[in-house]
Parts: sequence; C-alpha cells; structure tokens
Amino acid sequence: GVLVALGVDQWRSDRDEFARLEVSIQALEAELEGNIKSIEVIQQRALPLKIQRLQRLISFLESDEPTLVDEADFLSEVLRSTTDADIWFSRNQYDALLSEGGIKLLSNRDLEFDLSGLFQSNTVLMDQALSLRADYQS
Repeated sequence: GVLVALGVDQWRSDRDEFARLEVSIQALEAELEGNIKSIEVIQQRALPLKIQRLQRLISFLESDEPTLVDEADFLSEVLRSTTDADIWFSRNQYDALLSEGGIKLLSNRDLEFDLSGLFQSNTVLMDQALSLRADYQS
C-alpha cells in the first residue's frame, strides 16, 4: 500500500510539473511571437533609415568636396548610421524556464539547443562587438 501511495504521489508530482512546463512553453511561444514582431518593426522602419544614413555618409566620403556643410549634422549622421542595431529581445519567460529547471524537462534536445542559441547568441555577439570596440592602452 505504501509503494502504491508513493507511486501515485510521484505521478501527481510529475503531472503537475509537466502542466507547469506546458504553461511556460505557451508563455515562451507568446514571447517569441512578440520578438518576431519586434524584428519585423526593425526591418520595416529602422533598417531602411539606417541604410539611408549610411548611403549619405558614403556619398559624402566619396565626394570631392573637402569641407563640411554642417559639421553637427554630419556628426549626427555618423553616429546614427553606426549605432549598434542591438535587438532587445524579451526573454523573461525563457529566463524563468531556465531558473525553474523546466528546460531540462524538454524531451527534444534540438529544441533546447535552438532556444538556447536564439536567446543567448545576440548577447554573446554584442559582448564580442563591445570588447572589440573597447579602449586600448596606447
């Protein structure tokens, strides 16, 4: 009887854990959909402006005019055209899934690696770019 009771208790515990995982996965799916919408906004609005600024900057640098018409405007264009396009992904649900240990419950290891790569790669790449731009001792 004790073994049956322990088995039923373990079954309930596992069922509750997987129910929480399912809720977390649904929240993670909503988070990913929000991130996709952010990417679409960046592609439609920010990227064309960035390309336009870079083209104006290239045109100026390739021109034969040795003087600047408006230095402040020129510097503003340089700064805006070279700003990092760091996409601020929402990752609250992913971090919650990690901290709760729910990610370990996924039976699909490829999905686990894909999620990890998706949420970690942007940070890793930006950290590398920042370290490359760091001030160096002369």
